[in-house]
Amino acid sequence: MNYYFEVLNEYAEFNGRVKRKKYWMFTLISFVISIILRLISPVLLGIYGLVVLLPGLAVTIRRLHDTNRSGWWVLINIIPLIGPIIFLVFMVQDSTSGENKYDSKPKIQSQNNQVNTNNFKQNNLNSKEKLALENSKVECNECGEMVNTEVDFCSNCGNELTSERKQTCYNCDSVIEEYARFCPECGVELVMSCPECETELDPKTKFCSNCGFNFESDNNDDRGSEEETGP
Repeated sequence: MNYYFEVLNEYAEFNGRVKRKKYWMFTLISFVISIILRLISPVLLGIYGLVVLLPGLAVTIRRLHDTNRSGWWVLINIIPLIGPIIFLVFMVQDSTSGENKYDSKPKIQSQNNQVNTNNFKQNNLNSKEKLALENSKVECNECGEMVNTEVDFCSNCGNELTSERKQTCYNCDSVIEEYARFCPECGVELVMSCPECETELDPKTKFCSNCGFNFESDNNDDRGSEEETGP
């Protein structure tokens, strides 16, 4: 049924290609619905015919594109007897391999869309999330060691890792999600940005892992400035 509804949603899409299975699934389901409506009421059958007319024409043209033929070949059905037979042969043919003059192969399009989606998701992760994703590791909430997600105890300090892979807030010790940005209990910010390179880091970090910025030195400078400007 997914193919059927996809075709209905693409009712005005006459460009590109559609694979053979999708075309025939739509045709089969539409045929079954037509038989049922014909038994119920000819009026309903007529209404349904008008509804699927445009989507059916669009998917037919894209199926012709998939065989590297122009959509105008649909007019071959006008020729009595031989026209519908030739048209049927076109419709049962497999897709042309690789790209043709109308577009890339439908299966390749789906794979490319999936790859682009995955790349978009990965590009929007912070540095810690990317590290965990690429290496299948999680940070120990006791010592900060990156350990394998499949283990139950940290190999560096022996801390037991929760099954949910959660950590605790450094301010109130409440259990929080691993990549939470704020503690749900005390509201403290759990992620800070390096002022030099804007890399997102743990608030307890002393040096930026990306550019080496010294947070302790920066904090001392801030305290000195406050003392100088004080009463």
